[in-house]
Amino acid sequence: SAIVDLNKTGDEFIENNMFDIENIKETRNTISDRFQKVRNQADTRRQRLQEASTVHQFIRDLEDEEAQIREKKLLVTSDDYGRDFNQSQNLRRKHKRFEVDLGSHEPNVSNLQQLASQLTQEVGNSDIERKSKDLQHHWDTLKQATDDRTKRLDESLTYHNWASNLDEENAWIKERLHIMNNPDIGTTFDYI
Repeated sequence: SAIVDLNKTGDEFIENNMFDIENIKETRNTISDRFQKVRNQADTRRQRLQEASTVHQFIRDLEDEEAQIREKKLLVTSDDYGRDFNQSQNLRRKHKRFEVDLGSHEPNVSNLQQLASQLTQEVGNSDIERKSKDLQHHWDTLKQATDDRTKRLDESLTYHNWASNLDEENAWIKERLHIMNNPDIGTTFDYI
C-alpha cells in the first residue's frame, strides 16, 4: 500500500542520513499513527456493520419462523376431528405428518434461541431477548396445541371406532329381533 511504501522510503532516508531526519521521522510517525487510527476506526465500523447484519439476519429468520408458527397454529386449532371413523383416521394421519414437519422445525427454533443468547451477550440489544422470549412462547404454545389436537384426534378415532362397532352390533341385534318377531320363522322346516 501507499503508506507502507512511504514508510519504507522514510526509513531509507533515515538510514542514509538524509537532510532533516527529525522532520522525516516525525512526519512518518504522524502518518503511521493517523493511518493506524483510520484502520482501527474501519475495523470498528466493520465489526459494527457485521453485528448489525447478523442482528438483521437473526430478526428476519426469527420473523420467518414466527410466521410459520402462526400458520401451523391455524392448522392445529381446527375443531374438525372427523364426522366418522374414516375421516378421523385420515385427519390423524395428516396430523402425524404435521407432527413430523413440526419436529423438523425444532432445531431451527433451538438454533435461533442459542443465537439470541449469544447476540444478547455480544450486542446487548434488549429487543433480541424480548423477541427470543416471544418466539419461545409461541413455539411452546404451538407444541401444546399440537399435543391437544393429537389427544382430541385420538379420542375422536376411539369414539368413531366404538360408534362403528356399536352400529354393527345394533344392526345384528335388529336382524335377530326381526327374525325372532317373525311368526313364520320356525314354524316349518323350510324356515329353520
